[in-house]
Amino acid sequence: MKREVARLKSIGGLRNINIKATDTRMQRRLQQIEKLDTTDKRQVLQLIDAFIERDQLKRDVREPAAKKKTASAHRSASRG
Repeated sequence: MKREVARLKSIGGLRNINIKATDTRMQRRLQQIEKLDTTDKRQVLQLIDAFIERDQLKRDVREPAAKKKTASAHRSASRG
């Protein structure tokens, strides 16, 4: 097994295995969620939606700040 992991690392395939394992875990959890009753499913989905919305808000805050820094750096470079 260790040799196989080393071989996969050397050819760059280990990352794909990790992604596949994550997808499998996620798929398994989604299947378990599907088996919940309607009320519990709704609560799980609301929680997931809250995390997604929070992440999107974080991105919205970060991206304009990054754009302002980039624009400011371009203006400074063109003046100098």
